[in-house]
Amino acid sequence: MMRYDQQNALLQLAKRCNAECMRATDGAKPKEYTQITMPIFSKYERQASAIGATLVQLKYRIAVMNGVINEQR
Repeated sequence: MMRYDQQNALLQLAKRCNAECMRATDGAKPKEYTQITMPIFSKYERQASAIGATLVQLKYRIAVMNGVINEQR
């Protein structure tokens, strides 16, 4: 379980990553999304690991923010 400060840091990181991915894919064809976003996710994965999070946790946070996953509490 992540501490509150780690969760907060991950959320802020996810917001920045999401914004960068949205800017990069604006106007791109859907089949190009993976090619465009992989380097962005790699960059943010290094930052996430520095706060004790994984790429999966980062992508999960982004999916929740974008409404792809409904988080049950």
